[in-house]
Amino acid sequence: MIPSDRQRLIAERYLLQRPLGRGGMGTVWHATDQLLERAVAVKELNLGDGGGGEEPARRQRRAMREARAIARVSHPNVVGVHDLVQYEDRLWIVMELVDGPSLAAHLATAGPLPVPRTAEIGLQLLGALAAVHAAGALHRDVKPANILMRPDGSVVLTDFGIAALSDGEQLTSTGALLGSVDYMAPERLHSEPAGPPSDLFSLGATLCVLGSGQSPFARPAPAAVLHAVAYEHPQIPDRLGPLRPLVESLLSKNPADRPSSSDAAAVLRPMAVPASPAYTRTLTAQILPTSPPRPRRRRWLRWAVPTAAVLLAGSVTVGFLSARTPVRSRKVTVSALTTWRLVDLPIHKGDRVSVRYLSGTWTVDSKRPRSGPEGFSSPQDAAVTAIAGGCKVNPDVPFAALLARFSYEKPGSNHSLQQHQWAYTAAAAGRLALRINDGDGCLADNAGTVTVQVRVTPSS
Repeated sequence: MIPSDRQRLIAERYLLQRPLGRGGMGTVWHATDQLLERAVAVKELNLGDGGGGEEPARRQRRAMREARAIARVSHPNVVGVHDLVQYEDRLWIVMELVDGPSLAAHLATAGPLPVPRTAEIGLQLLGALAAVHAAGALHRDVKPANILMRPDGSVVLTDFGIAALSDGEQLTSTGALLGSVDYMAPERLHSEPAGPPSDLFSLGATLCVLGSGQSPFARPAPAAVLHAVAYEHPQIPDRLGPLRPLVESLLSKNPADRPSSSDAAAVLRPMAVPASPAYTRTLTAQILPTSPPRPRRRRWLRWAVPTAAVLLAGSVTVGFLSARTPVRSRKVTVSALTTWRLVDLPIHKGDRVSVRYLSGTWTVDSKRPRSGPEGFSSPQDAAVTAIAGGCKVNPDVPFAALLARFSYEKPGSNHSLQQHQWAYTAAAAGRLALRINDGDGCLADNAGTVTVQVRVTPSS
């Protein structure tokens, strides 16, 4: 018989310590990656009979798609996937461990959130969903219980247990509904095709609950909830204030009547306030898509923008001081598997821009030692160059160096960090982007991430 401590060691690497939660698809464990000596979350997937006649093989394919869907996404507000393990006839998904409660748990203890905080969370989730949708995936179960809150106040979209690739195989059992009915878009109840607007409907229901503590479709019986979602007008409490027109529009029965991510972000942005003065908002790397104007959606936008203006008029002093803040800052995580990572900070001519290394390592060749943002040593760099050939983006700086470039500069112009920091005076208005010094077609054997702090000091 295998000793009990050995039974808890998965694939001779991940040591399970305690359960964090259980759901329909399995158990999530707090675990330790003994190879990299870091805490991780490990999802043990239950691939037995899933109900409705869904056989284990079909559930396994759906689980594989869950991991692949998340792994495609590199975004600070989407949980990161580290590994997928098949062990003892089970699937185990190794993920980033988020040290914080779900928004559902937070609401249960602290009550509804203020409008500015709800708007800030909405902006982060819009960025997360934009990244998920750009990867060809849908979440399909956006709700407070599936959103975790970090200690710094930022949120993480997690539990892609029913995520499906938009171009993939239909993996749900015939007639089976996957998801939480209170947050499920009407088109899914009618067995119509789901798309990004379906996730935005769920986001609208989530914002309503976050800001008021009440579901817009709360009813005493499950059948009544189904009917309300499919056919009845949502009950949106007055407590939502200026958020109400946007939430009402997101909860439109017709997907075509819902605002796009970019329109929703435009309404939320002037209302949003971070969790605390010390909290620096995490960079949203995914640029929200711009959709062509839809006249039938403009009615809600006309109401939403003046309402937001009323909110701002009530705190004009705070808004003025915020606009005059001399230094703008973002904490940015750059992955070795991405190309250029856009930093969403406005930069004007004469602004002083600095990039300072905070943490993390990476490598441009899995066989080589990991490095910080300054790159490898000369012997290591020469060894990688002999293998990779002309893969460098900037041939004058080492592999694994962190590069920065401005949009106003000529193609090929870029700069590298030296001594863990870099500073530059912008010669014109533009945008800053960061990346590892490895070519677009040479990223397959890269690994790791580096987190830096980007600061912009205005010239006057």
